[in-house]
Amino acid sequence: MYLKSLSVKNFRKFKEFSVNFPSDITIVKGPNEKGKSTILLAILAGFFYDPKKSNKDIDALKSWNSEDLYEMSLAIENNGNDIILKKDFKEKEMSLKNKTTGVDISTFKEISDYLFEIGSLRSLSLFESTACVKHDALSLITQGNREISQALQSILTSSSENVSSDKIIKKVSDALTDIQKGLKQASKSPGVLKDIEENLISLESKRVKIVAELNDISKKVDYLSSIQVEFDNLKKEFDALSSQYEINKKYFKIIDELDGLNSQFNKLDLDVEALKKLEKNKEYILFQLDKMSSLDGFDLKEFYNINGNIKDKESKLEYLKKYSENSKEKKLGKSKLKIIFINIALLFFVLGFFGFLNSLAFVSFFVSILFFIISFFLKSKNNSDVILKESDEVVLFKKDLQDLRVRIDDIFKKNKVKNEEELIVKIKEHNEFCKELEKTEGKEEGILRGFSFDNLKNERALILKKIGIAEEKISDEQKTNMPIPQEQRLLEIDIDRDKKKLQYLEKEILQVLAISNQYSLDKEDLIKLEEEIEFLKEKRFNVERKVKIFDSLSISLKEAQSRIISKSKSRIEDYMKKYLSVITDARYDHLIVNDDLSFSVWSEEKKEMIIPENNLSQGTIDQFYLVARFAILDVLNKGRKSIVLLDDPFHSFDATRREKTKQVLNDLTDKFQIILFTHSSDYDEWGEVVSI
Repeated sequence: MYLKSLSVKNFRKFKEFSVNFPSDITIVKGPNEKGKSTILLAILAGFFYDPKKSNKDIDALKSWNSEDLYEMSLAIENNGNDIILKKDFKEKEMSLKNKTTGVDISTFKEISDYLFEIGSLRSLSLFESTACVKHDALSLITQGNREISQALQSILTSSSENVSSDKIIKKVSDALTDIQKGLKQASKSPGVLKDIEENLISLESKRVKIVAELNDISKKVDYLSSIQVEFDNLKKEFDALSSQYEINKKYFKIIDELDGLNSQFNKLDLDVEALKKLEKNKEYILFQLDKMSSLDGFDLKEFYNINGNIKDKESKLEYLKKYSENSKEKKLGKSKLKIIFINIALLFFVLGFFGFLNSLAFVSFFVSILFFIISFFLKSKNNSDVILKESDEVVLFKKDLQDLRVRIDDIFKKNKVKNEEELIVKIKEHNEFCKELEKTEGKEEGILRGFSFDNLKNERALILKKIGIAEEKISDEQKTNMPIPQEQRLLEIDIDRDKKKLQYLEKEILQVLAISNQYSLDKEDLIKLEEEIEFLKEKRFNVERKVKIFDSLSISLKEAQSRIISKSKSRIEDYMKKYLSVITDARYDHLIVNDDLSFSVWSEEKKEMIIPENNLSQGTIDQFYLVARFAILDVLNKGRKSIVLLDDPFHSFDATRREKTKQVLNDLTDKFQIILFTHSSDYDEWGEVVSI
């Protein structure tokens, strides 16, 4: 199988990217952080990830700038066939199409099986343990020794990976565990042997019980006749007691009914008497209210308003009288003052004529004019007119006052009182009677509750009739010898005692009858039970024999597995010896591969087998494990060409080691396609360079 190219979308740092792998050794070169490791991860995802699944490993590879998952396409060539492998993790779809043969498959298992057939691609963990070497990881091949071991077994036994000896041994071990589960310690789901043992114990216990019951049957048959006689006699006594109890129960029920009816009658009788008293009281109140009918609808507020108006008008009338007297005096004073001013003005006017004798005397004319003006502004109405106007207003107030007093007298006369005090007392009496009437009517309504007095009397008569009917239900004997509650309680105790004894005897009879009726059937069950016990014993023998076979098979498989591992180690050793001398410049050419796929190498200097990790430089150790990887892959691939991914693992190699490594890799290109990821130009001559 040969990987020709890879295209990705939305994969880690690449929005969209394509790369070709044009030769058996392709050098993918670029600076750090340019995307070399991303391309390696894309190849692994393309070969081994299932788009229909969802996990953190798949999610971790999506584009850094998008929430959408990625898609990829791998172009593969195999023996002249052009193959396209597509995986769309966003739409959860995949397909593998062989354009040459027309093969078109779309399930993960079918695609995985096809890649295994053309390129020995088994699983991601096995690929990373052998064919994918990352920084400083050349010597970490032993971490995947379990997967490598299983794969080697499947190759050397010509079987598929699913039926490797490890898996067969595990299945045999699981089968033994399932069979023997629960024998040594408790288990929720015991195995076959434990289940058989428990069933045998249960059946043996049941058999012993049945034998004991059969022996007991004869005794129970004799016992049946004696308890049947006791049951019949007790049943007669129980029936008599129960009959008397029911008669007494009916009597007590009638008594309770009579007590309730008498209680109702007494209550109704009290209500009737109370209503009669209330009716008499109501008649007296209505008689008194009828005598005070003049106060019905009386407006006390209006009465107080009239009284207030009277007092107000009396006050104003008094004020008018005083004001009239004062006005008369003021008017007379103003008239006299006006006459004085006129006389003074005339006097100054006369003095003014003396001006003809002395010029200063002309000033008297001006003074006289001033006094004339002042006298002009003084009012000089007729005193009689003023007095007349004030008298009319007083007369009007007196008339209104007289009308109001007449209205008050009419109210006193209508209500037959002499003064306001008697009226207030009478109003209070009227209000008290009204309240008493309302209270009396409320009591009547509380007793009647919406019914009439006649309804109440009819109900009392009906209850009295019911009392008579209930008393007729009591027999003469019960009237003579009245049952008492203590006797009824004693009857209950006796009945309960007899009932329990009857139930016990009845249960005993039924049990004995059941045992007697099933006598022949129980004997047949005993025979069947013994047959079942024998069957289980035989089954236990067969299962125990199966356990011995599984033990022998497990031992045999482990021995075969050991031989297979030994055979695979021999092939790996031969392969490594072929290239180890070349890559180490003939310093090391003899080694032994251990069971954990580590190895020991012969040191000419120390004249003994040494462990590389403890004695050699890291560069030499990496050379050993590089050859070991290709040796294991050569065995696993069974002649098929496969892919090897090298993520810059040779930075610890000096120029001489790199040159030797180049020779080895060039010799391996007929069996491997090698893709080397690096940032260095030291490998430009190793193969065809693809820069990114």
